[in-house]
Amino acid sequence: MRVNRRLIYGGLFLVAIGGILVAVDQGVIDTAALADAVRLWPLAIIAVGLSLVLRRTQLSFPSGLLAAAVPGLVLGGAVGLAPRYAADCGARGEPASVASQQGTFDGSATVSVRTGCGSLNVSTAPGSAWRLAAGNTAGRIPSVRSTPQSLAIDTGSEDGHFELGSRDAWDLTLPTSRIDGLSIVANANRTRVSLPGAQVGRLALTGNASEIAYVLRDCGAKAVVAHSDLLSQVAPAVPEGTPLLLVPTPPEIAAAYDVPVEQCAVPAGARLWDEWLAGFAPLPEGASGAISSMIYTSGTTGHPKGVQRLDLGPEFAEAVARVSREVLGFVPGRPIRTVITGPLYHSAPNFYGLRAVREGALVILQPRFD
Repeated sequence: MRVNRRLIYGGLFLVAIGGILVAVDQGVIDTAALADAVRLWPLAIIAVGLSLVLRRTQLSFPSGLLAAAVPGLVLGGAVGLAPRYAADCGARGEPASVASQQGTFDGSATVSVRTGCGSLNVSTAPGSAWRLAAGNTAGRIPSVRSTPQSLAIDTGSEDGHFELGSRDAWDLTLPTSRIDGLSIVANANRTRVSLPGAQVGRLALTGNASEIAYVLRDCGAKAVVAHSDLLSQVAPAVPEGTPLLLVPTPPEIAAAYDVPVEQCAVPAGARLWDEWLAGFAPLPEGASGAISSMIYTSGTTGHPKGVQRLDLGPEFAEAVARVSREVLGFVPGRPIRTVITGPLYHSAPNFYGLRAVREGALVILQPRFD
């Protein structure tokens, strides 16, 4: 009997992807360890290259198996990490240990903090002493440089940003003595700053602002919509002349991320999304064609990357709608209920969630992913 090697290779590729996904879902593989393994993705290229070199030798079949299995394992690992990365930076559990560092300012001082994925709580205490309690799920220790007149804290990662499989949990206590300048840059981070009694000359809070600004310029954004608690991060990045529309932060998100109540309401004078939208007449049915989302990735050359999909017209839109009805179960006149179990900035949940809305389904979004 003649064996079809292509079917074997293809089957092994799919088995490798599915096996990794099941292992991650069942907790058999630790996501932090998997994140380290995925960094070895160039092995997939090497495996494919070896299969080509050995194609006409006695090692052709085993090298082909390797070329199918290794890329499948890498792809399965990447897909399995995506939801965990979105919620917890690819890390699981709490930091195993917390490292404490402290010092004292002699007179006025400047403080600079650059944190990555995770959480940062900044508070004050009487006196002139500062204290940092820093934990990290991967055991990474932040870089702390201090003098009697300055304090600079960095994530300790190679690029100063967040790392896959690593989540910070920092508590920084600053003195109520004079601080000339306090600068906080938070990347992929939930930050709470409470400074009762502090004497701060200049305060600068930046949350992913540089990347947000680049994306908004690059895509030519016509409007920006954001939750109220993100206003301080988004506002500095919005291009001049672009409308910024706010939505009150809902209670479930406030509870999931411990957002203070005062940050959930839309400030006076801001433009509300609902009010702005109500000023326009609804689009005629079918006029939107097959317009889809343009999702940006983190990029590999210093800037996020976005891929724009063309509007292929009403015929293509109808074809997509037909596929969604036949494959995804959307039937006209019979609305369904669905839970979106992944972030909407990933292509699959984005497509399914938006299609469900267009089909009149009850779509349930989770405030945070576990």
